[in-house]
Amino acid sequence: MSVALRRATGNSLAIVDEFGKGTMTEVGLSLLTASLNYWLRCGKASCPHVVVSSHLHAVIDLLDDDQNIISYHTMEVLRVGSELEFQFRLVEGTVDCSYAAYTAMKAGIPMHVVERGYDVYQALKTGDPIIKRNTTELEWGQQYQRLKAVVDFFLAWDLEEDDPIELLEHVASFASVDERNATEPIEEEQVNHEEHVDDEHSSLDRGASSL
Repeated sequence: MSVALRRATGNSLAIVDEFGKGTMTEVGLSLLTASLNYWLRCGKASCPHVVVSSHLHAVIDLLDDDQNIISYHTMEVLRVGSELEFQFRLVEGTVDCSYAAYTAMKAGIPMHVVERGYDVYQALKTGDPIIKRNTTELEWGQQYQRLKAVVDFFLAWDLEEDDPIELLEHVASFASVDERNATEPIEEEQVNHEEHVDDEHSSLDRGASSL
């Protein structure tokens, strides 16, 4: 990528496959966006021919394509009832969702694991806290208070005057309570297959984007 950015001309072909996926999403997305915008600012005459394959769907909204240089393509996926059929065919368009949960389910990953993964994904997407499954509102409130107590204790701790052992013991006491709660049996819920397919996909879906 470094060589392509420094040496590519309007006669060059650059193939970029999943650049930015080996690090934090925010960092990878920023690097990919900056690289593509650098080429876009060169204009039609000087911008190299670039083929980009990426699962960083948000990059589409961050590109400065004032000269309409970009064309978008994706792998076609059709929905038949509650099933998805991957067509393995490149078509025009973009996508803003992932088929990871559906693919994991089809590969035999236990449904309660897929369900938990979906819960965590939704929490990360919305910025909500990640809560243990089957946790009641009362239990979550109690956990929040324990977390808040640790944070408050840490913020009030004097780095120069207070005993660091006391801080570690305080954190360890919280961890032991949390560990005991984690060992309690959790009743697995029945997962509605169609409900999750409906929530994640529209009637005609598309696959991973290519620019």
